[in-house]
Parts: sequence; structure tokens; C-alpha cells
Amino acid sequence: MGRNLFRRIEVSFPILDPDLKARVIAEGLKPYLADTRDAWELGEDACYQRAKPRGRAQTEVGPAGAARAAGAKQGPGAMIAGRRRWI
Repeated sequence: MGRNLFRRIEVSFPILDPDLKARVIAEGLKPYLADTRDAWELGEDACYQRAKPRGRAQTEVGPAGAARAAGAKQGPGAMIAGRRRWI
């Protein structure tokens, strides 16, 4: 699979509202940091090892996980025939 390293645009900006900032961290950042399903960790010996599951059962984050959490049958990242597709 090719990587889109040259045609993508990434945007960042400060979140000044404290309530909104807390929500973004709780709903956006923490689930991604907790998801170890496809994670690898770099050891002191400069070798990568699969990350061990931490805490609760692993949950999928991202568009497919969000669609499932919201109860949507189809939407961004829905699973179709075992493959992730944008629909």
C-alpha cells in the first residue's frame, strides 16, 4: 500500500476553551493512546516488540470504531466484506 507522505495536509491549532480542551483529550487523545491492538514499542535494545494490552479490553478507535460506538451500520470507515472502505 502506498503512503501519502507528499500530498497530505496536516493542521494544528490551539484549543482555548478549557471545557472543549478536556473533551478533546478525553474523547480524542486518550482512546488512541489506550488502543494497543496494532501498537509496537521500541525497546532499549533498539528492537521493536508488540505492545502488551493495557487495562480494559481493546477497542477500535478511528472512524470504524466511532461508527460502531454510535450504532451506525454504515459511515466513514465502515467494514465492508472484511476490508475498511470509505463510503
